[in-house]
Amino acid sequence: MSPDAPPEDRLFIPPVAAPPRPATGRLVWTFEDVRGQVRLVPPPGAIQARFRARVGELLDSVAALVDRRSPAAELTRFNAAPPGTWRLSDPLWALLNDSLDLADEVNGGWDPTLGALTDFWIAAGRDLSLTPPEAADLKAPRSVSGWQGFRLHRPGQGAVQPGGTVLDFDDVAAAVACDQVMAALGEAGVEAACVRIGDNALGRGLLWDGQPWWAPLWPVFEPAEPRLVAALLDLGLGISGLDPDTPAPVDGASGRRISHGLVGVAVLDPSCFRAQALARALHVLGPYEGPAFAEAMSLPALFVERGAGGLMKRVSPTLAAMEG
Repeated sequence: MSPDAPPEDRLFIPPVAAPPRPATGRLVWTFEDVRGQVRLVPPPGAIQARFRARVGELLDSVAALVDRRSPAAELTRFNAAPPGTWRLSDPLWALLNDSLDLADEVNGGWDPTLGALTDFWIAAGRDLSLTPPEAADLKAPRSVSGWQGFRLHRPGQGAVQPGGTVLDFDDVAAAVACDQVMAALGEAGVEAACVRIGDNALGRGLLWDGQPWWAPLWPVFEPAEPRLVAALLDLGLGISGLDPDTPAPVDGASGRRISHGLVGVAVLDPSCFRAQALARALHVLGPYEGPAFAEAMSLPALFVERGAGGLMKRVSPTLAAMEG
């Protein structure tokens, strides 16, 4: 290799009990728009236009469910509802239950009930005349936030809106869409596919040549350093902190945006939703508690920190065991 050649990629391949059978077809369809990209090996007799339409329908359905910018979204209606118990649709009920379970698992490192705090900090950032918020300023949004106090009415498939609680799935909506699109493709007989939406990616199956779908764990890198690339063998990729223009996440424990030196985190998990939520949780936990939690929970995670010499990347023991 010449001195000017880029270094070879560092490859991370998850262990599998039985490798999936390569796809039989050699044709790859690509559907792409501003929302994301779907690549798939179509099953015999598939009609491309129908697949494209189905993918679009699924992306629209996720937006109709949890897009807080849409007044018509079910989540927006719940957030604006007066105090009371409100019945939720099956998809939102399932997502909310999974989210509260995960919030409990990570002790609130990721929490879907922090929308009021997130909105508070967005408003504070826009008002250049606002002095740094004091604890008293945070009292109102904190009083309606926190997964531990959020109540469900399970017999009626309902959620209790105490008044002012704002559920927020903005940071996992793309990952939820990845999971739903992939599930629909599997039901349609697709053996191999890769769905990329936002910073998330989800791969299933092998191409006809036995190659998996590959994705960089952290797309931003220096030319002189190797890329860290993962094989998405029935795995989803979640990334927190990649976009420097996106404000830092809010720590529900303090009610404030994080300010430690951890730039971001990437996580692999069979569920893209879980991968993204876990990445966000580890990011909030910080450069010390985050890696410790990942090691204790055997999570394959990449941590990106800012040091004196630039960005430093370190991998969890479970991710390190995949390198080869």
